[in-house]
Amino acid sequence: MQRWFYADAESKCVKRARTPSPERVCKKSSPISLEDIPWKFCVDYKKPLCSNETLAIIGNIEVLGKWKPKHCLVMKEVKNGRWCVSLMLPRKEDIYYRYLVIGIDGKHRKIIRFWETHYEARCIKYSMSLGEEDGCYDVFGNINGEYQVDRGWVMFHSVMVQFKFFKAPFVLCEHSKPPLLYVKVQPLRMTQKKTSSNEDPQNEQMLDGSNALNAPSEDDPNELKTTFAFTEVVALKNNSSHFTYQPKFGTPCGPNDMLIFHMTLGNFPNTAYEIDFYSYPRKAASDIPPYHFGYLYIMPHQLNKSNGTLALSIMCGSKNRPIGTVLIDYLVIRPLPHDINMEETLMRYWNPSWINMQIGHRGCGKSHWRERDILRENTIKSIQMAYENGADMVEIDVQLTKDKVPILYHDLCLKFIPSDDIDIQKYDAFHFTLTKDEIFQIEKYKKDSGSNDVRIPLNQFTLAQLKAVKIHVPRRTTSEPNCSLNTKGNRPFVTLETVLKKIPGEIILNIDVKWPIRLENGGWVDCVVRDGDMNDFLDAILEIVLKYAKSRKIIFSAFNPDVATMLNLKQNKYPVFFLCQGAFLKMKHIDPRAHNLDNVVSFAHAMGFQGINVHVNQLLEYKDDFSFIRKAGLHLFTWGTRNRDEEFRRNLNIWNLDGIVYDRIHQYHTSQDLAGNIAYIELKEDERPLTTKERIKCDSKFAKCLK
Repeated sequence: MQRWFYADAESKCVKRARTPSPERVCKKSSPISLEDIPWKFCVDYKKPLCSNETLAIIGNIEVLGKWKPKHCLVMKEVKNGRWCVSLMLPRKEDIYYRYLVIGIDGKHRKIIRFWETHYEARCIKYSMSLGEEDGCYDVFGNINGEYQVDRGWVMFHSVMVQFKFFKAPFVLCEHSKPPLLYVKVQPLRMTQKKTSSNEDPQNEQMLDGSNALNAPSEDDPNELKTTFAFTEVVALKNNSSHFTYQPKFGTPCGPNDMLIFHMTLGNFPNTAYEIDFYSYPRKAASDIPPYHFGYLYIMPHQLNKSNGTLALSIMCGSKNRPIGTVLIDYLVIRPLPHDINMEETLMRYWNPSWINMQIGHRGCGKSHWRERDILRENTIKSIQMAYENGADMVEIDVQLTKDKVPILYHDLCLKFIPSDDIDIQKYDAFHFTLTKDEIFQIEKYKKDSGSNDVRIPLNQFTLAQLKAVKIHVPRRTTSEPNCSLNTKGNRPFVTLETVLKKIPGEIILNIDVKWPIRLENGGWVDCVVRDGDMNDFLDAILEIVLKYAKSRKIIFSAFNPDVATMLNLKQNKYPVFFLCQGAFLKMKHIDPRAHNLDNVVSFAHAMGFQGINVHVNQLLEYKDDFSFIRKAGLHLFTWGTRNRDEEFRRNLNIWNLDGIVYDRIHQYHTSQDLAGNIAYIELKEDERPLTTKERIKCDSKFAKCLK
């Protein structure tokens, strides 16, 4: 006997008492009133700076900006590499502070370029005798011998842009053997053309012979005030690859090279880009400079999405005629709607005891039968059970509904088949009840998987539609316990907000952000094509996490390299891991940054990720030699089906990995996975049946899924 429950229905269940999570204790200020004292902060910074870059300090007191980036205190260079600022310091509380490198534009707006990211900020302890010393003398990024500095995040008045050149993406005319090209990217400020009232305002920005583009001063290559654009480049070659300023004649881009140009812009809508290509004559002497091979321009309106690919013509450097084409991938990173403070960061936090962490995969693993119940993946019950059975961390999958609500669910698609074909012992069956209008609306987005099922992207369903789903559960007898897994906590499609509110704060979450991935053959994983905006997508998830996570420790992770990059640069609090599967897919991802472990390590190090999460089969190729990963300063997780085996995990423990992700963390014996989630649709009771003509309007396979 079976029965169906609505996904948001609540079964009555005796609640167990739970010990409350410990609250963070805040230090109170001293009631004693003491006079402010003069204090001098000094820090040594030996690296070169652009002309509009400077050192600054920020802290927890009013004079140091109360952790608000726009109120940080600018320092002055008093001698070569030493920066200082003097101020009156209150003597009533512990004073916490950090040093940072900022850029300042013509409107005196500040952009964080680099900053100290130690979990515990620098501190001047409250003391009655404070003032007997004359100040602090520090080294930028170094606290007690530990160096931790990260790139700044994208702030509310800036935009970050990346151009990517992978594996010589050039097609050149009249070249039987293409030359090695060197690439240089230069942001250019566009002037506003004065127009009459009858002229189209979209034509106000023009690139013509009347000096429409203004480049930074050629006398000083670091002079960036005219555009407020900081441009850096990295060639992903080894585990020490990092961003640097561009060489005079660009960076080589051969068949095995991967270049990423990173720009921080203060005026994105009015910034264009000149891309120059240089080449050296064959058999040229070492002192012969390269010649200007070609160039192209990218206008701001061409970067009209968060990410994409541009196919552009290369113009000859001497004859100004087309000589070939190039494919350029781009990424535009926009700021969150609100500013972020700098009081606390977990970007580099790592507890020394975190060795061989046991990490629950989707909670307790893929949906499976547990005795007479289905324990569903990515549910509150599965997360809690994993934690109660020894999980040090729990991995969950997050994506958005049609109405932009972050929910927990792994697959990008829901699979629909005729209800008569559903084996409820093999599949976790979802029963949708929809109106005709809803059916015709979602039918537009069906994906042909080549099999008998019809797949519809999850992001075409609203939260209300998903919460109204009825799910299969076994019928209970009177002799069986009334309290089972059939509670609201075991329902699918739980919101991320609910998870952050309901599960104990000591549970560390690894949030795997799901986004469509393109394959080398031009197709997409699960046939799901990207149809949303990546910035909007991630903003919706980050807003929930920043609002409700509170003191909970969280790690973000993603398979998509651009998603991982955005997660790392849109916020300053939570670390990011790059997920990779490498060569063990039937079809590789189109992005070469994930093709092999060397590329993964190089990319993760360059972008400042905290670590990587590697498929276990990939790790086995390297046996126990992970020194190149450790030298890159990356933490290492592993995932994969083989990690379920207890004996296999014991062997992995010998390698002292940082974390092992696996299913069935709540039990030692192996239980059968459900084959997956499957769904069917029927009309709501007050709707008349579909007519023959209406069924013809639907795809034939989809029509069979309608009961």
